[in-house]
Amino acid sequence: MDKLTAVKRITIYADSGLEQHLLDKVCKFGAKGYTLLDARGAGSRSVMTNVFGRSPLVRIEVIANEATAQRIVSHLRSDVLGLQAVTVTVEDVKVIRADHF
Repeated sequence: MDKLTAVKRITIYADSGLEQHLLDKVCKFGAKGYTLLDARGAGSRSVMTNVFGRSPLVRIEVIANEATAQRIVSHLRSDVLGLQAVTVTVEDVKVIRADHF
């Protein structure tokens, strides 16, 4: 198996109205890319339903090196998490081409 390098995967679940703000911020703090998916679900605050033909939630995944991941998470903690219904997870993952992240 090729050499694998440890990096971080940040997954953000948020109201779709925050999509552009969150994408702008993850790129500003150094992410080289992201994956964006429409999402549905339920949580402690409510059940999110599709009322107007668009998913009410988005799932944003970012794979980044440790420093970039820390900048993104720090920003989310200070700017977004206290004000919005946002869930953030951070996982250790291994990639083959670390220079892409």
